[in-house]
Amino acid sequence: MPVTIGTVNSTLNIMDGGNTLNAATLEQIVQQVLARLKDHKVNETQMQEEQEIGDRATTSG
Repeated sequence: MPVTIGTVNSTLNIMDGGNTLNAATLEQIVQQVLARLKDHKVNETQMQEEQEIGDRATTSG
């Protein structure tokens, strides 16, 4: 079954791939990544400590 399209409208935005982030935006991204890495490390440490407590309780009881 043939389909006929009368009019097509579209918008094309082209950006220079090398300059899409300004310094302030890049700094915000870096700070967010560092904060998440810190949170992840804190969570890992807490989980490890809880596991060690659980292991000691299991072996001593």
